[in-house]
Amino acid sequence: MEYTLVKQEAGERIANDICEAIRSGILKPGDKLQGEAELARICNGSIYNVRKALSRLKKDQVVHSVPKVGVFISEQPAAVFSDPEQRGAPDTAGFVPEISENTVHFLTAFNPFLAGCWNFVAETFRERVPFASVSIDFGNAPDVMSPPDIWECSSPFHKYQYEDMDAFDFSGFQDDSIALLSPKVIQFMNSADLLLYNPGLLDKLGFPAPSWRTFDEQLDYLDAVITETGKHMDFVIPGTIQQPLMRLDHYFYKIFADIRRSHFFRMEQFIEKHEDSFRKVTAFWKKFAISHPKQAEKNLANFIDGKTPFFFGDSFYYGRAKQRIDFECYPMLDVENRLETHASSLLLSTHTEYPVEAMRFLKHLQSSPVQRRFAERGLLPLRKQDFASLPFTHGRELFDTVQDASFFFHSQEEQYIGMNIINIELWDCILFGKGIHEALQNSLNLSKLYLKMKLDKAVKSKHENQAEIYS
Repeated sequence: MEYTLVKQEAGERIANDICEAIRSGILKPGDKLQGEAELARICNGSIYNVRKALSRLKKDQVVHSVPKVGVFISEQPAAVFSDPEQRGAPDTAGFVPEISENTVHFLTAFNPFLAGCWNFVAETFRERVPFASVSIDFGNAPDVMSPPDIWECSSPFHKYQYEDMDAFDFSGFQDDSIALLSPKVIQFMNSADLLLYNPGLLDKLGFPAPSWRTFDEQLDYLDAVITETGKHMDFVIPGTIQQPLMRLDHYFYKIFADIRRSHFFRMEQFIEKHEDSFRKVTAFWKKFAISHPKQAEKNLANFIDGKTPFFFGDSFYYGRAKQRIDFECYPMLDVENRLETHASSLLLSTHTEYPVEAMRFLKHLQSSPVQRRFAERGLLPLRKQDFASLPFTHGRELFDTVQDASFFFHSQEEQYIGMNIINIELWDCILFGKGIHEALQNSLNLSKLYLKMKLDKAVKSKHENQAEIYS
């Protein structure tokens, strides 16, 4: 794949470092190399880079593996020593001075359809910033043995980033050119919940393309189309990858605030205040038994195969589906009539060895050329002037109403209560018929239990630290 370009270069650098250590006598035939994680740390790369380096060295017979023991320097590494060098004379033929580069290690979620975008990011960064490059790894969580310098978090299901790496605090940092979501969270892109639709099937069912301005208008249209869809034996009910919590969107912040101060009011007041919103974001999906996101691939296949007029997707699934069929999309609105947009954020590790290069890379990611490249794939750029690159032909006026603050979790507490408590209760209402009052009661009680356990753990840790200091 295209994005392997930078990884291969980093692997070559590590292989050359090992060869140089052999030439200088630091490593000798029979010596055992360190493990992959330790080599990645020593050579300032990733485990993937180390594996690429070792693969090349094994091919050149510089090193060899002993199963379940490790990797060793071979007896006569022919690829390391040339004849002139073995006689003590340096081989200067074809010598090209090597320019040292500081490599920023960046971790992003794995979305194959964005591979070309990341290759563009790596190449343009190297062109714009002399003596610097970026190593891009794909995964859902950082390797604790080889933590990244910068980590992108685009999924609400990621274990909350603050718990996985020490993030740099930008408080008091005088540089307005870096767009922030909070003192520790850097903006990258936004994704939107989108209704993917097949215009031909809608026309066959007797409906125009979607067009709405409020959440209620949205539900009325969807209800009418899916009711008609159910009357046709050759069609199936549309599927979804969308999460019900995201239909609450910014309203979730109000619920979370009430949970934090729940000792000031009764359970009945909490239920009365929020039951209408809970009902709005579940009733339609419950009525038609809209399927669980765990069936996302099957749901998408039904849409691609023309078996259903809709797919409840997002910016990422828009890009995936566009590679296979032609269709249109329309933005989804949340319970407060806002566009459902979710922030894809970045974190800068306090442990980076290259803070200046990392800062330059962050600015590069937020630059218009990079933002426009991702916008072409359906992601929302940070600046309105870059929206012209979006591929959407319908609902453009709604995209122009996008607020500066997209939805994101400010803390681990928000993330856990949102995704592991409230989102699950909403799914229980949709899939298993749980009552709204019971869901709200569970949401409050389980959230209070979680917060109490967090507080007890924090107090215990504080006491243990004090005891250690004064012991």
